[in-house]
Amino acid sequence: AELNYFNSVPLDILNDTVQMTLKAEVLENQNINQFKDYLLSIGKKYRDEVLGIKNDVYITHSWLTKNSKGSYHNRHAHPNVLFSMVYYINATSGDLLFNLHKSILCQIFNFDYDIINYNSYNSNY
Repeated sequence: AELNYFNSVPLDILNDTVQMTLKAEVLENQNINQFKDYLLSIGKKYRDEVLGIKNDVYITHSWLTKNSKGSYHNRHAHPNVLFSMVYYINATSGDLLFNLHKSILCQIFNFDYDIINYNSYNSNY
């Protein structure tokens, strides 16, 4: 049922080889609440076990993209989020590459969070 829902979501052409949903609220459909809860559990595990903080985790945006063989997304950022997640519904190969270069403004932007266990991801020292 979840796969049928994802296949029924209308897509718009982003570029020659990539299609994307028109709205960024794909996970707001009640038919896929179980899948959304699964993604949230992964995010919370990452928050707890890797970041070591106790702030609430929630999904702000969600969308689908469909890529043709050999396609790519233009370099882009997801501002004002603690972390982003990618879930491949159907893929036999491909690479997900992250560009970690940030402007000075992004480097100094300060998120406020409550630390459970200090580590190299959440502390300044």
